[in-house]
Amino acid sequence: MNRAAWGLGLLVLGGCATSVRLEVQSSEKTNGGRPLYMMVRTVDSRALLSEDYASASALVFTHPPDKSVQKVQTVLPGKPLVLNLPRPDEAELAVYFFFTQPGDKWRVPLNQPIPSDVMVELGASNVKRVMVRKK
Repeated sequence: MNRAAWGLGLLVLGGCATSVRLEVQSSEKTNGGRPLYMMVRTVDSRALLSEDYASASALVFTHPPDKSVQKVQTVLPGKPLVLNLPRPDEAELAVYFFFTQPGDKWRVPLNQPIPSDVMVELGASNVKRVMVRKK
């Protein structure tokens, strides 16, 4: 879906959503053309500031799963991904992208009030752009 259609779709949606629609766009060059993991988890914004890449990525495969992890999904470069996730009432969310060689921007915080729609565009090794629509 192109950006104009996505924006038009946001205008049509209304009401109080109980979920978050997350759309991830990437190109064939994202992560050198190799799949990467994406993780969505509930977070405390203060703790998020001190969290490093290694400790965040360790949560992807913990067993039993960490209670904060809401979703782990593989992102295939060049293939759009759309997820509907439960919207937390009080916690904040963060979306992490685990690139092979991550740039400076590898996570996206979603503070309260959590947006009802989020579109994340990935670059080669980082988050390139984020568009949100609040309730």
